[in-house]
Amino acid sequence: MTGVPPSPDVLADLAAIDELLARYARAVDTRDWALFREVFTEDGVADYSALDGPRGPVAEVVPWLEAALAGFSASQHLITNREVAVDGDAATGRCSLFNPMVLAGGPVMLVGGAYTDRFARTAAGWRFTERVAHLVWSTTL
Repeated sequence: MTGVPPSPDVLADLAAIDELLARYARAVDTRDWALFREVFTEDGVADYSALDGPRGPVAEVVPWLEAALAGFSASQHLITNREVAVDGDAATGRCSLFNPMVLAGGPVMLVGGAYTDRFARTAAGWRFTERVAHLVWSTTL
C-alpha cells in the first residue's frame, strides 16, 4: 500500500468490479447461464481445471457447469478478501471463496478456494476476461 488514497474514478471502478463479483456468484448459485455469459467479455475464458473441469471460452464451460451442478440442490458462493488493482481499462484481482453446496438428497459439501481474475472495461461496464478457480480445500459433512 502506497499510502496514497485512490482517486474517485478508481473507487468507482473498484465498486463496479465488486458488483461484477457478486453477479458472478449469483449467476452460478441461481444457475442463470445468461447472466453467467454476460459477466464475461465475448472472448472471456473460464478455468475450472483445478476442479477437474475445462479451461476455455465461456460457451464451452457453461455445459460443464450445468452438468457439474446438477447434483446439488443448492449452493452459495461467498466471495471474500477481494484484492483488485486497476490499471486504466484493465484490472487484475484475487479473492477467496467459501462455497457450501447441498448434495441432492444428501450431505453438505464445503469448498474453500480462490479465484484469480483479469478484467476489462467494456462499453457495458467491467467484465471478466479470465477467471481461474483454485481449490484450497473441501470436505463433506
